[in-house]
Amino acid sequence: MWYERKTIRVIYNPAAGSGSIDRVWQLAAEARRRGWAVTAMATGCPGHLCHYLSRTEFAGDELLVICGGDGTVNEAVNGLMNCRPETRPVVAVYPVGTVNLLARELGLTAGAGEFCDSISRGRLTELFPAAVNQRWFAVTAGIGWDGVVVSLVDPGTKARLGGLAFVRQAVYSWWHNRHRNWLVTTETGRHRAEWVVIMNGRHYAGRYVPAPAADCRRPGLEICLLAGGGRLAYLRYAWELLVGRGWGQLPDVKIIRADQAVVEGSGEIPVQVDGDCVTVRLPAKIKAASTPLRFLQGSGSAPDDRHNRQG
Repeated sequence: MWYERKTIRVIYNPAAGSGSIDRVWQLAAEARRRGWAVTAMATGCPGHLCHYLSRTEFAGDELLVICGGDGTVNEAVNGLMNCRPETRPVVAVYPVGTVNLLARELGLTAGAGEFCDSISRGRLTELFPAAVNQRWFAVTAGIGWDGVVVSLVDPGTKARLGGLAFVRQAVYSWWHNRHRNWLVTTETGRHRAEWVVIMNGRHYAGRYVPAPAADCRRPGLEICLLAGGGRLAYLRYAWELLVGRGWGQLPDVKIIRADQAVVEGSGEIPVQVDGDCVTVRLPAKIKAASTPLRFLQGSGSAPDDRHNRQG
C-alpha cells in the first residue's frame, strides 16, 4: 500500500502564501530524513496543474502532495476529476496558502513533522467534490456577494495583504451593494435569493461554519439561500458567522439539502469557487459528484468514523 512504501510526488505553487517555498523544502527534507522517496515540481501558469494532473498516470504506491492554498487545491481537484477513477492517486494537502479551507476540513497542518506523521498513520477519507457547470470545487462556491468580492481581488494585492485583501473588497462590495435577485431551482422547488452559497464542506472564508451539516466526505450539498435586502442584512449575515452561530436560525435564510440545483438567468457572472473567481455562463448548473477522490486525513479533524479508511 502507498503509505507503506512512501513514494511521494510533491507539487507546489511558488506563488502561494508568504514563506511557502521554505515550508515545502522543510517538508521534502523531513520526508527524505524518514527514508521516503520524494520528487518535487513547481506549478507554472494558471491551469498548468489541472492540465498536468488530467494527463498524468501515477504508480499505485504513490502519494500526491499538493502544496499551496485553496486555488492550487481547486486546480488539482479539477485535474483529478478529469482522470479515470481507477487512475486517481491518493492526495494529501500541505497547506501553505492564504486560507486553506480543505486542509481545515481534513485536519492537516503545515508543520513538516506533524504532516509526515499523518502520512505514517495512513488514514484515508473519501471526498466528493461538486461542480458549477464544468468547474469542480472541494468546499464552497458562491453566487452573489462573494462572487463579486473575489472578482475584485487582484493577485498582487492578495500576495501583499493575504486575507485582508478579501476583507477590503468585501467592505467595498457591501457599501455599493447592487446585487441581483436569483431564481434557484432545487429538488424542493423554486426559490428566490440575493446571495447563494453552496456548501460542500463545513468551512467558509477560513474558520466560519454557515451550514454545520455540510460534509464533503459524503455526496450532497447544503445550499444556503440568503434573501438579502440591503446593507443591514449583509451585516447580520457576517455577524452570525463571526460569533459562530451560522445561518440556519435566520428567518431570511433557507438552507436546503440537495444533490443538484440550477441558478437561472442569462449572460456571464463571477462565481466564487474555493475562494477564487471563475466566470460562469448562466444558467449555472450545480451538481454533487457521484464518485469520490481519496485524500489523506490528519489528526486535527474529528470526523464520523464511517468516513475513515485505512489505505
